[in-house]
Amino acid sequence: GVAKKLGLLADFLVMPSNTPHFFENQIEDASGIPLLSIVDVTIEEVLSRKSTTVGVLAIGDTLSHALYQNQLETHDIESVVITDELIEGLDKSVWAVMEGEDPPSVGAPAHQAISYLESRDVDAIILGCSEIALMIRDDLPVANLINPTQLLAEKAVEYAIK
Repeated sequence: GVAKKLGLLADFLVMPSNTPHFFENQIEDASGIPLLSIVDVTIEEVLSRKSTTVGVLAIGDTLSHALYQNQLETHDIESVVITDELIEGLDKSVWAVMEGEDPPSVGAPAHQAISYLESRDVDAIILGCSEIALMIRDDLPVANLINPTQLLAEKAVEYAIK
């Protein structure tokens, strides 16, 4: 319903959230207009950096459905994910942000997960939940962090002015 209505009013869709991109094809079909993919713009960035091993930082549901890992694999890029213990802490923090907590105040699990991935010698780390960038905003930009939400915003502007 909503996607169809938006399709009548817009030229393209932007969804600044990672996990709902599991339904990218259904959203495009329902709306009849293109959805700029947060996953595609992120993979483009990974490829432009010539990364060979990439950490994926996201909530458990996104990791278990391999939203980014599958795309990385198609380009022969190894992905590294966080441990179950780190996922549990990050899940709680992301949900706390969604419920209104001040993001940096619940950011410790995000920092721990980034440290874990850095210890695994990854070339880059994808911040696969938009809340994570908010949790660590005082520490951005860090050269090896890839912020899909920022990349999507830049692509949306580029797409809109074409």
